Amino acid sequence: MYQVFVRRRVQATFDALSRGDYTVALGGLADDVHHVFAGDHALGGERHSRDAVRRWFERVFRLYDELRFEVRRVTVAGPPWRLVASVEWLAHARPKAGEPYVNEGAHIIEIRRGKIVYLHAYEDSQKVAEALRRMAEGGIDEAGAAPIVDGAAGYVAERKGNPFVRSAAGGRTLSALQLPWFTALPPRGFGVITTTGRKTGKTRRKCVRAIRSGDKAYLVSIGGARAAWLMNIRANPDVYLRIRGGTFAGRARELADETETQEAMAAYCETVNPLDFVECTLHRRGRPTRSKIKQLHRTWFEKGIPLVVELSR
Repeated sequence: MYQVFVRRRVQATFDALSRGDYTVALGGLADDVHHVFAGDHALGGERHSRDAVRRWFERVFRLYDELRFEVRRVTVAGPPWRLVASVEWLAHARPKAGEPYVNEGAHIIEIRRGKIVYLHAYEDSQKVAEALRRMAEGGIDEAGAAPIVDGAAGYVAERKGNPFVRSAAGGRTLSALQLPWFTALPPRGFGVITTTGRKTGKTRRKCVRAIRSGDKAYLVSIGGARAAWLMNIRANPDVYLRIRGGTFAGRARELADETETQEAMAAYCETVNPLDFVECTLHRRGRPTRSKIKQLHRTWFEKGIPLVVELSR
């Protein structure tokens, strides 16, 4: 019975898209949906939030006067709490400039507890790229724009049911549970930073993600300026950092210029260690992947406050 309901819901969503109404599709997405559209062009790339998908749909309907879908087959499998649907379709597309065309493809959709968490479009991406090229040549600048991805759109949506990431108190509890392990044998890419309390003068320890590059280590205050350990650093930048390889005295500061920021972003966002896969499951639904981990860390870097600790023994 539930699978019949899903088929009807999918059909209604594609019918709405054919009318130019994407709000029905958005309403069914999880906050941290993973959306994939193949191709290196204005509509390509991957998105990991409902807000980014909304901006993607807005672009689609600015570039196309008409998108009409003929749903040919909907297949649904799996239990109600974790369904996978495949939707085969034929799309009649009329771009703002250039000739209309027909594209054939399919969507793979993963649904958990009534919300879409994964949405991947498979189609002839060359037809899309060619249509965008002709629109760009016809003076439509957005057709040649960079893909819409997450990042500046906002902080990544956390898993609402996970008590460790939905509040500051949960984060403190998680750090306290990790502290004995991280102190004894820090996993690669993680460590413990020791600051001096700005009010009490006492030592304060916090488990952090810390990526070392030479005599520097890069961290991010995910909670921004409200994080207690960052406020401690602003009051007294002298810290100790316990990471794989030893305990280092250091001086922490916020990043100084664009060159240093780019170096820090490359190190922090592109490095993937084994524990990152576990961390990703705390913050995002679905199977953790390297691309999902990198996007999560990029969102933290761009929306949080990145720092560097200059290390010494």
